[in-house]
Amino acid sequence: MTGSTQTSHIKVDMSYWALMKEIQGLTKDQLQELTDSTVKLQKTTWRELWEQSTKNKGKTGFNYELIEEDPDLGKMHSIRITKGFRARVVRENEWMRFISLHPDHDSAYR
Repeated sequence: MTGSTQTSHIKVDMSYWALMKEIQGLTKDQLQELTDSTVKLQKTTWRELWEQSTKNKGKTGFNYELIEEDPDLGKMHSIRITKGFRARVVRENEWMRFISLHPDHDSAYR
């Protein structure tokens, strides 16, 4: 795909191998929250997501923010699933690839 993907709706990929075990360990409520968030994400454009970031508007919405650069995966971001539940994700064109889940929130930054 060529050109900007900023106006594209986010496509979600949750097939990362290490994520599967984490999903199995979620409570029923956490799994529902994750499902609800991914459905909402897919209705959001990349521009809308960026406009919700901490640096642009304060802590609202998904609060998508850069954490670090991973040598294998690229730029790692944190995204809010709920107020206390975050995930680590990477972007690849219009795809948001979930890498890890952090129901305790703070561990997403370590």
